[in-house]
Amino acid sequence: MSVSSGSSERVSIPRVALGTFRSTGDDAATAVRCALRQTDSLRAIDTASIYRNELEVGREIRDAIRDGIVSRADLFITSKISPFEMGAAKAPAAVEGILRRLDIGYLDLLLIHWPGAAKLPLSSEKHAVIRKETWRVLEGSVRSGLVRSIGVSNYGIPHLEELMASPCEILPICNQIECHPLYPQEELRSWCAARGIQVVAYSSFGSGNLFGAPAVAQVAEEMGDSQARVLLRWALQKNLCVLPKSIMPERIVGYDPAHLQPLPNLPGRYLSEAHECILDDMVKSEGLTKYCWDSREVR
Repeated sequence: MSVSSGSSERVSIPRVALGTFRSTGDDAATAVRCALRQTDSLRAIDTASIYRNELEVGREIRDAIRDGIVSRADLFITSKISPFEMGAAKAPAAVEGILRRLDIGYLDLLLIHWPGAAKLPLSSEKHAVIRKETWRVLEGSVRSGLVRSIGVSNYGIPHLEELMASPCEILPICNQIECHPLYPQEELRSWCAARGIQVVAYSSFGSGNLFGAPAVAQVAEEMGDSQARVLLRWALQKNLCVLPKSIMPERIVGYDPAHLQPLPNLPGRYLSEAHECILDDMVKSEGLTKYCWDSREVR
């Protein structure tokens, strides 16, 4: 899969990346070390300024490159500017800080983490101004060669419409959002797909709440696969990219894209139609359920 950021370089977003939300210190280092050294093809890492683990993530990447395990070109590294770093006055230093902490030369993808700036009322008109200022800084980071592609996270349709209606030199390559069978975000996914914006799903496991759900357990048993991979397969079947997160090596090994290929007996499909329908129907019986933060009230 290849999607364009609108920059001079065409960038391909990996379908599977290791998420590092809430992984700090030694836990973050262990997770990245496992991905790079114990899997065949998990070479994409997702971090963020606000996760406070970029030093550890960067160190493990540099060590793996030094040891000849991977090359920088093999990797796809994403980070994000936090709500505390937005705006024309703060965002340039934020980009510099991310690059300094990671110390890997450049970023493959840089996102605006949240559509609102910190410490402002959700209804403040200043959010829109600060979003636009921050996007201009991200565009500049692409032009300067510090970042290969740029995108957004937690943007709703109104935020995206505003961004794309403003004069922007580079369109967002992706929108990273919560997405799983109990919060499928069909309207937002369709809107993004129609405009060439790749949806990247976080919280594919519903913050762990979907493990043990009867439908998930049924499909996992019938497929002879783990519940985690069944939920990731649901997202992949919807043409989403995914960010599975763990600090346990045995689970991280299971997130290797080699274990998440289309089914051999159903070319191009990650789940059978019957199993996809079982997971799709969860929201009908259990109700729409959001587990993470909600940006819909950010003006």
